[in-house]
Amino acid sequence: MPAQVLSPTHGSHVIDACAAPGNKTTHLASIMKNTGKIFAFDLDAKRLGTMGGLTMKAGVMNTQLHNQDFLKTDPNDPKYKKVEYILVDPSCSGSGIVNRKDYLTENSGDETSKSKERIEALARFQLTILKHALKFPSVKRLVYSTCSVHVEENEEVVEKVLEQNTDFVLGKPLPSWAHRGVEGSKVGEYCLRASPEQDKTNGFFVALFERKVAEVKGQNTDNKATDSSELDIETGSPETVKGQNADNKATEPGIEKGSPETVKSQSTDSKATEPGIEKGIPETVQTSCDSELRSSQGQTGGRKKKKKRKLAESQGQNGNSKQTKLTEPTKTSTGNKKNKKLRKKMD
Repeated sequence: MPAQVLSPTHGSHVIDACAAPGNKTTHLASIMKNTGKIFAFDLDAKRLGTMGGLTMKAGVMNTQLHNQDFLKTDPNDPKYKKVEYILVDPSCSGSGIVNRKDYLTENSGDETSKSKERIEALARFQLTILKHALKFPSVKRLVYSTCSVHVEENEEVVEKVLEQNTDFVLGKPLPSWAHRGVEGSKVGEYCLRASPEQDKTNGFFVALFERKVAEVKGQNTDNKATDSSELDIETGSPETVKGQNADNKATEPGIEKGSPETVKSQSTDSKATEPGIEKGIPETVQTSCDSELRSSQGQTGGRKKKKKRKLAESQGQNGNSKQTKLTEPTKTSTGNKKNKKLRKKMD
């Protein structure tokens, strides 16, 4: 259950604070598809050796084994800066394991007092390791689990952790699981329990700590996972929506906003692909108008020249016709004289 509740994403960095003998670590590697990195800590060298053999047989390739006390690790060490998921399954009384024969090693006369002292000591250790785990700056999900049925090791430890770490809240692990924490506890409904009597399993306890939403948003903003404009849109900021509309209409701002200059420039020239026209630049419009004016003036001048040529030609033709008319009478009068002479000779 603990690895399933933690549910790290593929490629993420994870810490298993009390890893040996490695069952939960192997489950984590499976969920992550052998990607990312798992830092597995255990103080017991023999148990860690057993874990090394187990992970090797399982084909785990993304785990680093550390034979050291997790409490001695530095949360601000750069190599842990990407750790977002932590699993803490610390030493506990083991009171939930069926058929454990602890009673055979204890004297019946002072069994109660020894158990109480042991449980209190374990609870202090569990609180200490949880507080240390929550100091890792990038952690956003932490699972705390025990195989104990005692409220002192479970709900009471969780309550104390929340009182001293206000940046975190409880998530609800496996919501479909019916068996929850003890009644009367402040955190009972958010915790998961299993028991031989109710669930036909060993006694077990799971709690899920999650960084508060406000903290996660701030971290995402730093990591540029979401920007301020997106957050403003979500909250319905009029300025942001207006800005977004303006950006969406950035192709033709003057026309979209009803700018008279831009509309005028666009109507002057039907070529909307020219950047000057789209932006409504006065110089470009003036240049376009000047070129059209020169073109129209040139055409007018050509027409005048053609008219002048036609007028000159027509005047030339008129001149020739006048000359012909003037000479014709002369030719006629000369012919008449010759005719008169011929008549006289004939006479």
